[in-house]
Amino acid sequence: MDADSLNMRHRRTGEPRDALIILGGTARKNGRWHSTLFEHKGDLGDRLRVEAAWQVYRHKKEAPLLIVSGGKGTLPDCAPSVADILSEELMKLGVNGKDIVRESLSGTTFEQLCACNSLIADSGALSVISNEYHLPRIRALITYIPELSALKRLFQCGRLTIHSAEAVLIAENAKKWKRNIDAWYRLPLVRNIIRNEKRGVREIKAGSYILR
Repeated sequence: MDADSLNMRHRRTGEPRDALIILGGTARKNGRWHSTLFEHKGDLGDRLRVEAAWQVYRHKKEAPLLIVSGGKGTLPDCAPSVADILSEELMKLGVNGKDIVRESLSGTTFEQLCACNSLIADSGALSVISNEYHLPRIRALITYIPELSALKRLFQCGRLTIHSAEAVLIAENAKKWKRNIDAWYRLPLVRNIIRNEKRGVREIKAGSYILR
């Protein structure tokens, strides 16, 4: 399903449907295009977002709509969009393809949130899932950027929640995930990502952040 055919109502009850927004980052090709796990420079840990979204999805009594966001960004023209890559991975884990909406035009986090901002007027409860390091900048964008006012209203009244993929996975299976996650967060490349994210938050609050 693409964003143009989005239906935020339950097919059976007509009630507003809960939605889980998965923010994409980048991808890498190793025989096939796939999400990343901090193995190379430029990796953003998208695979953790996929795994965590699957855990949230499978534990819900009523299946939420999964809005998977991310265009090609810096990927080559021949590559699929990040949204397509993450969607395929979600379906391999067990998500029903009819429960996935692909938003594949956005590039940056701001653009992804803008796209979601325009999709969710008729939704039930909303959740955004991304990596732990990414959450402060997401919150800052929603709080300080006027273009995201619809998301800000939902955030302030508790209808929008923001979740750490790492926390979801550790809560689900600490034995499987915690040691690897702790090790990844000690890597120089992840520490550099965290520094850049903190700088972004400071710039958003100061009004000097470049929206692109």
